[in-house]
Amino acid sequence: MFKSGARNEKIEIFKKQNEDMKLGTCDVKDLFYEGFNGRIFKAYMRLPECPTTQVFNMFKQKYGECTKVEDSLDNFICTWDWKRVKLEYSIDMENSYTEITYTYKITENEYKRYLKEKEAGKKDPY
Repeated sequence: MFKSGARNEKIEIFKKQNEDMKLGTCDVKDLFYEGFNGRIFKAYMRLPECPTTQVFNMFKQKYGECTKVEDSLDNFICTWDWKRVKLEYSIDMENSYTEITYTYKITENEYKRYLKEKEAGKKDPY
């Protein structure tokens, strides 16, 4: 993996070179990983050339009904939220692509705690 960018001073964005993946019969494009404090906690991918219902039905069959749904004219977001992991499936209606985000919640909570402490002016423990 190589560092391809950063979102802020603490979140690093990584990508693997020559990573060729499929989700079912769909090619995964734009696969990125986010890290905080030396640990990967989020995987983010786009499937621009895949029928949106095909991927959604795969997830629904595997994980059941979404625990949370946000539906608007521009976006559809379906979230499965478990104790340690969160999976978000979203469709960008305007650009017609699917995004999938896996988040490891324990590390994400550490990052949120860091942001809260930073706002409060506490010394950076990380």
